[in-house]
Amino acid sequence: MAENLERPFGGLFGDTAELRVLQEIVADPYSDYSHQELMQLTGLSDPSVRKAVSVLLEHGIIDNISKVKRRPTYRPNHGSRKLTALTFLTYAALDDRAGTDSMDEAVRHYCSLLPATIKLKTLADDANSVDLRMPAENASTLGEGSYRMIA
Repeated sequence: MAENLERPFGGLFGDTAELRVLQEIVADPYSDYSHQELMQLTGLSDPSVRKAVSVLLEHGIIDNISKVKRRPTYRPNHGSRKLTALTFLTYAALDDRAGTDSMDEAVRHYCSLLPATIKLKTLADDANSVDLRMPAENASTLGEGSYRMIA
C-alpha cells in the first residue's frame, strides 16, 4: 500500500498517461494548460499526452479553449461532476498519505457554494421538518423536498 501512495490517486487506478495528465489538472484546476506544458509536467511523450487529452475531452473533464488549432490550450471544466469527484478523491488520497482531513474541508467548501434555501418548520405533532429548496440543476443531485428531523 505504501508504494502506491505516491502514484496518481493513491495508486487506485494504476499509473496511466491519462491519470498522470489528470493528476496535474486536478492539482491546479484554475490554470490553463498547453500541450507542451502537459508534456513537461508529466514527463510523457507527445502521443501519450495527445491520447490522454483526447480521453479527458471526451469525458468533459477539460475543454479545448484555443482558437489556434496548432497550439491547443486546455482548461479544466469546472462544471464537470467527474472533475469534482476526482478532486475529492485526490484529497482522500492525500489524507491517507498524510493523516490529514483536507477532504472534509473540501466537501464543506463545495457544499457552501451550492445555492439553496433551507427553512425550518414545526409540524402539527411539534416535530421539526427541514424544507430544502434549490435550483433544479442541484435538486436532482441533492433531493429537493421536505425532511423530518429525527433527534
